[in-house]
Amino acid sequence: MLEIAQKVQELNSSGKLDIILTREIDHFVELEERVNFANRQTPSFFLSLHTNYAAKDTISGFEIYVKNNSLAEQSMKMASAIEREYPNQIQKRQITTANFHVLKKSNCPSALLELGFLSNENDRNYLLSEAGQWEIAEAIYNAVK
Repeated sequence: MLEIAQKVQELNSSGKLDIILTREIDHFVELEERVNFANRQTPSFFLSLHTNYAAKDTISGFEIYVKNNSLAEQSMKMASAIEREYPNQIQKRQITTANFHVLKKSNCPSALLELGFLSNENDRNYLLSEAGQWEIAEAIYNAVK
């Protein structure tokens, strides 16, 4: 979610981290374009933030996906730090490997975060609330720094 990514960037007002967003406004960026942009920045770590959706509105939770390659150990270390920091208002699901395009094509340790399910009322209300967005942003920022 762009709002959460922007809040992570705002939390970095001291400039301690070099945070680069793949987009500044709410418009769709193709997956290939996202990962190519990220790779050109030669980052230490790449995070891709998303929200999930399921046909059953009872499914909820936060998920992290990492790539399974030579950078898997570093990716898993960052994913575990984010999971530890993530607010308890959304159920924590498992960290797992996946072959998602942005993961397999990134040239650095990376993780794809499914921040919660928009199809679940509790997750959606938390994700769309200003307080929830700040709590999530703080968790991501604290884990990354």
